[in-house]
Amino acid sequence: MLTVQNWLSNNTLRLMKAGIDSARIDCLVMLEKTLQKQREWLLAHGEHLISHSKEEELNNMLSERLSHNPLAYITGYKEFYSRNFVVNPNVLIPRPESEDIIDSLLMLDRSFIENVIDVGTGSGCLAITAKLELPDIKIVASDNSENAIFIAKQNANLLGAKVEFKKSDLLKSITVNDKTVLLANLPYVPDGLITSQEIMMEPSTAIFSGEEGFDHFIEFWSQLADIKAQAITVIAESLINQHVKMMELAKKSGFNLIRKKGLVQVFLRA
Repeated sequence: MLTVQNWLSNNTLRLMKAGIDSARIDCLVMLEKTLQKQREWLLAHGEHLISHSKEEELNNMLSERLSHNPLAYITGYKEFYSRNFVVNPNVLIPRPESEDIIDSLLMLDRSFIENVIDVGTGSGCLAITAKLELPDIKIVASDNSENAIFIAKQNANLLGAKVEFKKSDLLKSITVNDKTVLLANLPYVPDGLITSQEIMMEPSTAIFSGEEGFDHFIEFWSQLADIKAQAITVIAESLINQHVKMMELAKKSGFNLIRKKGLVQVFLRA
């Protein structure tokens, strides 16, 4: 039988040779899940022997990771804002940089928030986190994918978040009132911009958005221009080099940039 340290060392090297930069962390996560031990325990008990059945589980997971299947799909969850969210290939894997959307939401004056709508909710990580951080605010999560809504509802139940779910193509089936905050983490990657093998394992409709990566946002801002409600706030994520165009689209719909953080821009219609 292999020890924890032997399995960790041997397979960290294998993942590194496969071009996976997060090799050691990935191996530790697989050990955590399979052995049901905290990382601190694993690092302090490198001599612990792994049973043959557990080693087989680990090696099956390792084989998937060597094929560049995202680790979150292998383990079945991804941490976001210090909470674990169920994920599968029907939803985009939550990114750490999207936590800036929640930080930006929490910086807003609460007196100007009647409700929050997460447009294109995917796994539900933004809507659910918003509800757990702002329990007195009504939160609506929308998506045009039934499969995504199913996963988002599962996460809401697991985390005890009372979120309203709606199937909608962007804002078409959504009611936007005065003092609504829209969370818009829409697809924004230009077609053909492949940053890793892993990204090709995720749902393309949740990542890519035309030649410039703006097809979804062009439609989003167009729909929003026809909505007459006031004091609407939009918190949108996109690539840094897309921020100027995002500001132009926002301005045409009557919105001004009030804040930015990382990939996130915050717009307000006064």
